[in-house]
Amino acid sequence: MWWWVVLLVRVIALEVVDDFATAREMAGVVAILEKCEAAEMWCFDPAVKRVDEGVVTVASALPAWVDEATLCAPQAVVRRETGIEPSVSFVASRDEFGATRVLEARIAERLGLEGHRGLMQQVLYYPPNASYPPHTDCRFDRAGAQVWGPVDERAFTVLVYASDGGGLTVFPKTGVRVRPKTGRLAFWANLDDEGNCDPLSTHAAEPSAEPKIVLQRWYERRPTLPPPNRHAKTSTRCGLDEDGRVESCRTYCASPNAAVAAEATTRAFHLWELGDYEGAEKELETALARQPRQALALVLAAQAIYARGAIIDLPEPMRTHRCRLVVRHLTTFLEDNPTGAVADEANLMLSDLAASVPTCVEEEACGG
Repeated sequence: MWWWVVLLVRVIALEVVDDFATAREMAGVVAILEKCEAAEMWCFDPAVKRVDEGVVTVASALPAWVDEATLCAPQAVVRRETGIEPSVSFVASRDEFGATRVLEARIAERLGLEGHRGLMQQVLYYPPNASYPPHTDCRFDRAGAQVWGPVDERAFTVLVYASDGGGLTVFPKTGVRVRPKTGRLAFWANLDDEGNCDPLSTHAAEPSAEPKIVLQRWYERRPTLPPPNRHAKTSTRCGLDEDGRVESCRTYCASPNAAVAAEATTRAFHLWELGDYEGAEKELETALARQPRQALALVLAAQAIYARGAIIDLPEPMRTHRCRLVVRHLTTFLEDNPTGAVADEANLMLSDLAASVPTCVEEEACGG
């Protein structure tokens, strides 16, 4: 079943597809959701009036029991004062779990959203009576752009529900309400025709008497290379409304493998900036041992080997060994990320190796 919602004399790109995934496939997604204990300290995001070129105007007062310096409070205090039970976001990269790779391929085929345009995926768990306030997913992440390059727009949102019943996804500015049903997909665009954040994409999660589980992923307009998993360390964050009341809280966490890989990749990135390519390569070996198809680690590992010196000048068998490592990393990366600026750079590096060490590239391509 496909729904098109036409409002305000223009098409809102909201589609709902029943039976997009099977119950068995969604059971595999539910199995991903590891138990995440809430962090000891819960931190708060005050409501803001404006975010303009990095300038934030805080609109809400802090509750008296929140530390003004850290904007945090012990979880026992927050629970006592609010009675809120946080929802959970288990954050994973696209390479981590086979259950989501199947759905990624189907989303690419049916919606035209290729996997390498997607950001981190989240398995969301809402305990009974938990909700999430009205918000837009689209944003302009200048802080992220300064460190990692492309801005994080979140141009499209895809949800695939893994539970039935309450906890509707509602769009308050349009009146649209989507009821969770196992295997049902909801997809919408967060940007208007001019590429600006569309206020009509504002949505919320209503509370439900029953738990709710959903797979969520944001997609960009162009191929993207997500940074290391930012939720390697479990954290719990709460939002405040303009009156300083706690709206909702969410615990973010990741798998142990993702945590090790993210920390190692982050260390490698900083070593790379310092010119310590050997140190960066060792850290990336650690990351890839935990997540063999992590895109950023594959690219950085290939570049670290390449940057340590001309492979053509190395003695054998080191030359062939180092060349094969680079080719293996780049071909694995290109299998999952066939287009985009980084893919172009990877293909150029392979072309250079093919010209300088042709036997290495040929042998690796044939399974060496």
